[in-house]
Amino acid sequence: MIVIENTVTCKCGSVIGYQNSERKYMYYTSEHYIHCPVCNGVIILDPANGKSTEKTFNRDVDCPKCDMRFELFKEDVTTGALGYAYMKCPACEEKIYTDDLGMDDSWNKTITSENIEFPKDFSDCENAVKVSDEETTKRIKACIQRLEENEDEWGVQTSSITADTFVYVYKFKDEYMIYVGKNGYNLSIDR
Repeated sequence: MIVIENTVTCKCGSVIGYQNSERKYMYYTSEHYIHCPVCNGVIILDPANGKSTEKTFNRDVDCPKCDMRFELFKEDVTTGALGYAYMKCPACEEKIYTDDLGMDDSWNKTITSENIEFPKDFSDCENAVKVSDEETTKRIKACIQRLEENEDEWGVQTSSITADTFVYVYKFKDEYMIYVGKNGYNLSIDR
């Protein structure tokens, strides 16, 4: 005779009885789970009471960096730069974008002036070509030269943006205000 030790309700509505020995363990999240025999969904178990958590299973994913196969849960997906949805591999921490998995755009975030978040939604220049100090100096001088072309005009600005470096030069009546930024953030959103 099999003794049912716990019951849990799947998202499909099925009530499933199980023994503690039937639980499986995900070593990378330290969570226990069981499979629903009706819909074959994965039910994550709350360690405190053995009941189901609100996590919902979506699909298996293979990490392109370390080849680990893991189960993707909707709750593990977040949005990052430019609103693109991704999850992190539990083994190597590689970001895996949902677009790369052939998943639809509904996972992505449409960034607006109301829901914009810094720095989360912005693209950074972490992987951009590094502009040397000498090249940055040339760009500063080129901006000043452009502003000097019209000697009588002041209260204007010009800029130079390349790879990981931006240069802004503002021309005032008696001075130039120069801003240089390395590894900046950027984002373009609809008006």
